[in-house]
Parts: sequence; C-alpha cells; structure tokens
Amino acid sequence: MHYFLTTGKVKAWLKTIDIFSALVACMVHDYEHPGYTNHFVIRTKHPLAIRYSDLSVLESHHLAAAFNVMFNVPDCDILENVNYKDR
Repeated sequence: MHYFLTTGKVKAWLKTIDIFSALVACMVHDYEHPGYTNHFVIRTKHPLAIRYSDLSVLESHHLAAAFNVMFNVPDCDILENVNYKDR
C-alpha cells in the first residue's frame, strides 16, 4: 500500500479517509491467519469453519478478530476519532 500511495501516485486521487481506510484494511488483512487455506479449514471441520458456516471462513475471522481488538482492548480503537458518517 505504501508503494501505491507514494510511487504509484494514487494518493493524489484519494481523500484522507480513503487512505486511512486502505491502511486499516492492510492491517486487518490476514490478522490471526492460522496458516491454512479456507479449503483446508473447512475440510478438517476446524472450529472457525463451524463458526462461520464454511463461508469465507478466514476472511470472516480476520475481520471479526480485528474488530474484537479495536472495540474491546483499551487504547486500540483506531476508529474512535473517526466521525460516525465516515465509519
């Protein structure tokens, strides 16, 4: 993302909230990844597959786990100063 924002000159077309959103997406992407594919997680009946009904299992987990940290760990809510409309 840093490359695209600097070298690729994408930053010139984006608002500050867009850049912030892209960086948050980069942080959340693959958070707590177990090192297995969705297919493997589903075929082995991993608890994550059961929790997310075999649908986008790892993607659902990455987002849910990241939101859990943001909203339940003190001083980790990086969205607390983002106005409601932009959330």
